[in-house]
Amino acid sequence: YTHVPEWRSVKAKAPVEYPEVGLYHPDLPDMHITTDLARLPLRGDGPTIGILMLRSYILAGDTAHYDHVIRTFEARGCRVIAGFAGGLDGRPAIEGYHMGRVDALVSLTGFSLVGGPAYNDSDAAVAALKALDVPYLNAQPLEFQTLAQWAGGGQGVSPIETTMLIALPELDGATNPTVFAGRHGPDGCSHCPTPCLSRSGVKAMAPCPERIDALVDKAMRLGQLRRKRN
Repeated sequence: YTHVPEWRSVKAKAPVEYPEVGLYHPDLPDMHITTDLARLPLRGDGPTIGILMLRSYILAGDTAHYDHVIRTFEARGCRVIAGFAGGLDGRPAIEGYHMGRVDALVSLTGFSLVGGPAYNDSDAAVAALKALDVPYLNAQPLEFQTLAQWAGGGQGVSPIETTMLIALPELDGATNPTVFAGRHGPDGCSHCPTPCLSRSGVKAMAPCPERIDALVDKAMRLGQLRRKRN
């Protein structure tokens, strides 16, 4: 026989609700997210760059790779509108925050615009991107190998990465596929300038600074070209 103590009432904090669709910036307080475009610290007089991110990375605090992209664009004088949407569809973020406001759109998800890693609805993506009518660039974090394996291997991205992270976004209309981040292996990352643990303490994504520099340069040139007169 085991004595079972009487139930005691426990006061718990109310659950925290996070928006399904919103904006991210590393300078915002707390979780660095908002649904109000007016709260974004829009700086610079260069092209306005829209960014698409995965909500799951943001809620996990695994954002070093996103932060580096945003900071690099801003250092070059760009205004950045970085949005996210829950589920597997990036269109709500585009419709809510990017439409009519950006000169180029960069997806950092690495996946299809509509369908994410699960499926690809290219017809819906093409319709959304036609309505947006700006250059659409694709950048992917390595999801199936470490940065060391990718850098030291002769193959580059694997067949599954080629399919999911490059070919399917290309069907949507994405261009300039660029590896911009990945995780380090068990040997650590003493050469990496950014932390390799997220706020939750798990192994985190790390940026590839030289690849991000190239991505930013391409996006800026396309954004500037869109502003020029014929």
